[in-house]
Amino acid sequence: MQEIVVALAGNPNVGKSTIFNMLTGETAHVANWPGVTVELKEGHAVHHGRKIRFVDLPGTYSLTAGGAEEIAEAVARNFIVKEKPDVLVVITDATSLDRTLYLVIRAMELTPNVIVVVNFMDCARRRAIHVDLDGLSSDLGVPFVGTVATKGEGIGVLFDRILAGEMRKSELKVDYNGLEPYIKEIQRIVEEKGILPQYPSRFVAVGVLEGDSEFVNAVKGTGAEEVVERARKELNADPAQLVIEARYKLIDDIVRRRVKRTSVVRQELSESLDKAFLHPIAGPIISALLLISLFSLIFALNTGFPINVILSQIGLEEQASFIEEHSISGIMGYIFDWISSQASKIPAPEWALSLLTDGIIAGLSGVLSFLPLIFLVFVLLGALQDTGILARVAVSFDRFLRPFGLSGKSVFPAMIGFGCNVPAVMATRALDDDRERASLAMSVPFIPCQARLIVLIALSSAAFSSPLAKSSFLMLLYLLSIVVFLLSAKIVQVYVLKVRWKPELLLEIPPYHVPSLRVIWWYTRVNTMHFLRKAGVIIFPMVIIFW
Repeated sequence: MQEIVVALAGNPNVGKSTIFNMLTGETAHVANWPGVTVELKEGHAVHHGRKIRFVDLPGTYSLTAGGAEEIAEAVARNFIVKEKPDVLVVITDATSLDRTLYLVIRAMELTPNVIVVVNFMDCARRRAIHVDLDGLSSDLGVPFVGTVATKGEGIGVLFDRILAGEMRKSELKVDYNGLEPYIKEIQRIVEEKGILPQYPSRFVAVGVLEGDSEFVNAVKGTGAEEVVERARKELNADPAQLVIEARYKLIDDIVRRRVKRTSVVRQELSESLDKAFLHPIAGPIISALLLISLFSLIFALNTGFPINVILSQIGLEEQASFIEEHSISGIMGYIFDWISSQASKIPAPEWALSLLTDGIIAGLSGVLSFLPLIFLVFVLLGALQDTGILARVAVSFDRFLRPFGLSGKSVFPAMIGFGCNVPAVMATRALDDDRERASLAMSVPFIPCQARLIVLIALSSAAFSSPLAKSSFLMLLYLLSIVVFLLSAKIVQVYVLKVRWKPELLLEIPPYHVPSLRVIWWYTRVNTMHFLRKAGVIIFPMVIIFW
């Protein structure tokens, strides 16, 4: 299989060399590339059986070669254009995205094959800076990967994104406002004259207006220079300055929407909370009680459980029924039953009505009935993550999970699994280690989700008449499911993956933050939509097929 060539670019001091060394290990050496006057480091790696060659480009702030002093920019750009790497990884600084995203924009104007690494995520967390990686990816159409290069955090995910090849279809087209007519005019000249065909013609046209020495020399005598002068006179401004301002306007707009700074809680409160959450004995107990309480609240809102069981136990059957009927699931069930009953009155053949009510409406109900629960679970996780508590929960459970071949980070997908196993399996993609990711993805379906909760309640009701016995039996089934989940993870590692290991938890402990509704919404929106896209294409068609 053909080797994948990956070039690494970035501003000076963004951790590019550290990431290069983490990706290549001890294989780095100085390589001789034709036409390159500056030494480039090269290294190799193998991931999932694919050979990858990494090339460390010179540190640069842009890809505009404005003069002899900008040798690094020219070398980086020429390598990208002439060698055409399969992937260009551009490394940025999470604490100063307003500055380091400039190179990302320039790179995306040159090639669509870009992956953006946001390094120093640990520094951002310490400063209460929240970066919406999924939102950035949505805005620019390329993968964004958060890393802490010095600790190897995110490196495994970066490898996976490189192999996935989920790139843009075409180069980024920045809106240069008043310069657009002049860009199109120069672009037409470049295409008609066949000037610098190795570059995108729009990239060359913008470069001419920006005063890029290579491009300006290439278009001499073609009429492009007159277009630049006309733009300067008609707009009464330097075209190069307008180009730069347009890029920074785009960056400022993106950063304003996707980066949020919050405040850090007082040091005294932070220390008191850490004494509780990070205590070797009390920590796991407090974390478990916190999660049980919060998930009980979510289940109560969604299905009425366990409040309905408690009310039944004390003899308040009517109130228990009221809670069940007016839970989110009860209300949604009523809505879909009403829609189905109204649809059945439509004058149509019996098979068509059956397809509509038992197929299409039932399929939509099957997907959307899980939506409130998934939404609430991600609101909970987003709040815990934003406050910094979730990282402490991971640390407190790490020592307990390690004998089963799982790290504290496995708590995140496992928690999602109590809501629905589909997003739980998808959440394992965030784990860096392939072994932990594979074993967790195969074992997390044993965690009882909401759909199985209904089945478990039915089993407990059929087996026992006493409310206390029902609830005790239900808790026992939950505990057994968790035990099976843990044992299956270990069995998968030992007998399927044939590895015996205890993963290390590489996790930066952020300061406690005052939660931000905007940050929680970022997390909830992205993950809920991801669930709808992935689960919807499975559940809805399957209901139609089995109709």
